[in-house]
Amino acid sequence: YSIHSPFLYAAVKAKKKYKNIHLCCICPDLPEFMNLQMKQSFVHKALKTIDQRFINKLLENVNSFVFLTKFMADKIDIRNKKWIVIEGIVNSHDKYPNTIFKNEQNKNKVVFYAGTLNKLYGIEKLLESFVILKDKEVELWICGNGEAENEVRQYSTQYPNIKYFGQVSREEVKEYSQKANFLINPRNDSGEFTKYSFPSKIIDYMYSGIPTIVFKLLGIPDEYFDYLYKIEGNQPKDIAYAIENLLLKSTEELKAFGARAKKFVSENKNEVVQTKKIIELVSYESED
Repeated sequence: YSIHSPFLYAAVKAKKKYKNIHLCCICPDLPEFMNLQMKQSFVHKALKTIDQRFINKLLENVNSFVFLTKFMADKIDIRNKKWIVIEGIVNSHDKYPNTIFKNEQNKNKVVFYAGTLNKLYGIEKLLESFVILKDKEVELWICGNGEAENEVRQYSTQYPNIKYFGQVSREEVKEYSQKANFLINPRNDSGEFTKYSFPSKIIDYMYSGIPTIVFKLLGIPDEYFDYLYKIEGNQPKDIAYAIENLLLKSTEELKAFGARAKKFVSENKNEVVQTKKIIELVSYESED
């Protein structure tokens, strides 16, 4: 699991020692797109270049690959080896409180975001969208931490419709999500890295049964967009426009949409379905 040189080195050593071993590398991230928010010194970049060459050499011994997006296969020298895409897995044992759309007593409407507060992932544009939102009764609830935490705190102090709850437990995230009208992922398609990433929270969001709002990222397979509300454009005004339009929909329509999304990931992205793909990949390669 992971294109990380120490792990790959150990796996390759084991393969050479015990011979009849199939190495399947699961690749959730490409090395060159890890820790993008960090400022990298010249020395760090030089060492990363050396590490990348070492990794490329080790990957020659890998038999098959599991990628997060199909574009990863273009960045790695797979040499005609078999590969599949598994963008995420639903934990079917994970339960959400049965409170979906029971927030009618709350006079405000709620859009909820939980995750890393990094500028690279669009948190600033999300905050700005709620400043220009015409309907000031719509609230933005945020949980998480990261480099933009100070900005989030400042916005929550200045604007009453933006509420920041800090870093909370997964159970608390689930409780907040069930009180929301919409869940949102503000990551837009700015930056090459979006081709090689699938925001894992999207599957969690869909599994919650609450309608989810996203930008159309290249790393998200097309089949998902029948079950997600899309933001057209990548500016704060586009986020605000999407939210205002969705709030015109009836509770019944939104509830049905969320239920369809939950059914889709529950049936097609659960641990049995997704793991079976890996087993078939490894078994097929072993027969060769």
